[in-house]
Amino acid sequence: MLESLDENDANQYRNFLFTRDGAINLVIVLLKYDSELASVSLQTLAVSQMLQSILLWSPNAFKHESPIAIIEKTNRCVVKPFYAALVKAAYDPTLPNFSQDESHAVRLAARVSLLLGVE
Repeated sequence: MLESLDENDANQYRNFLFTRDGAINLVIVLLKYDSELASVSLQTLAVSQMLQSILLWSPNAFKHESPIAIIEKTNRCVVKPFYAALVKAAYDPTLPNFSQDESHAVRLAARVSLLLGVE
């Protein structure tokens, strides 16, 4: 695994196992604690890994914006409101555990807007 991470210039690996209905059942996270990961606090690293493991994200999901915000006064991190609302909406028990139907994204977007108070 270490060789594969090195060859791909990567420092993290996630493997997901699913229930029969497509829900995430288990996530295995392996981190290569390199200088890039060492540059963030352990709290930020843990929260970031949790967020990246709770849903299936596109490989490009966080290329341009981190889902984590740092509160400078305390040097603690929080999940940005949009991403927190998206996770809450995705785990709404009235929605299916898994869907590839485009209408599912519309339903998620509507719930996120409601949670954020955006009309």
